[in-house]
Amino acid sequence: MKKLLACILALAMVCGLAVTASAAGGNLTISASGTPADIGDVTVNVTEGATINTYYVIVAWEDLSFSFTKNGQRWDAEQHTYVSTGSGAFTGGTTADITVTNKSDVDISVTANVADKSASDGFKATLNKTTFDLDSYVGLATPDTNTFTLTVSTDGTPGTGTVNVADVSVTITKK
Repeated sequence: MKKLLACILALAMVCGLAVTASAAGGNLTISASGTPADIGDVTVNVTEGATINTYYVIVAWEDLSFSFTKNGQRWDAEQHTYVSTGSGAFTGGTTADITVTNKSDVDISVTANVADKSASDGFKATLNKTTFDLDSYVGLATPDTNTFTLTVSTDGTPGTGTVNVADVSVTITKK
């Protein structure tokens, strides 16, 4: 009975001598166990890791389709024929916006480009600005204003049918 009690007390003592240290801000756990003569100070050296930047940029495109009525006509009841009302006109507007919002933890540069595809028919698309910078979202007093809006404008008279006027691209890079 004495031997059993001595074994239980020895086991309880060994289990009670486990030392655990945890590093704040991480998942590091260091454990030491054994007899009192085997245990020393447990030291943890915690170094800060590199910041991992997160890019969170929202690019919102309005519909870049435009409608143009070419060579409108009206019926001339006295001449019994259609009469041209002019070279044509846009219906529904001539501009569309592309809004870029930076919610990243880094400053960004934005480059926009229009690759014109219809110069031969006098119809073109243009941008109000081709480059701009947006600050990091971190620490902004008014973060909802960290946006820039590009305006795509159309001008000229297109040919007939559906015309692919241009390809618009937006490139985002770390500033």
